[in-house]
Amino acid sequence: MEQVIKVVTDPAFLTFVLVVITGYYAYWTRRVVTATFEIEKLRKKPSLVASVSRSLRVNSVADITLENYGLSPAFKVTIKVKDDFYLWPPNKNGSGGNKFGDLYLVKKGFRVFAPG
Repeated sequence: MEQVIKVVTDPAFLTFVLVVITGYYAYWTRRVVTATFEIEKLRKKPSLVASVSRSLRVNSVADITLENYGLSPAFKVTIKVKDDFYLWPPNKNGSGGNKFGDLYLVKKGFRVFAPG
């Protein structure tokens, strides 16, 4: 028992334990800082969300909304329409009207889409 107390109270052993504990804390501090930087980079990226909701307006079926929830602007935004559809109301001659994919903003896209 006395030898255990001698080893545990030896300055060299205590220094070794301190080095191990400091290394452990340095390792985890580096991981936390790296993760924080990664989160901050992701948080600053633009985040575009498109949503479709039922419209409550007369002569309208749906509202399509595009929003940027990120903290920075999105550049060169393009809109791809998989299954094109006709817009409401139909033309005066009774045909289907204009297609969504023919709209200027859908064809040309946005050069810059600001957040907010």
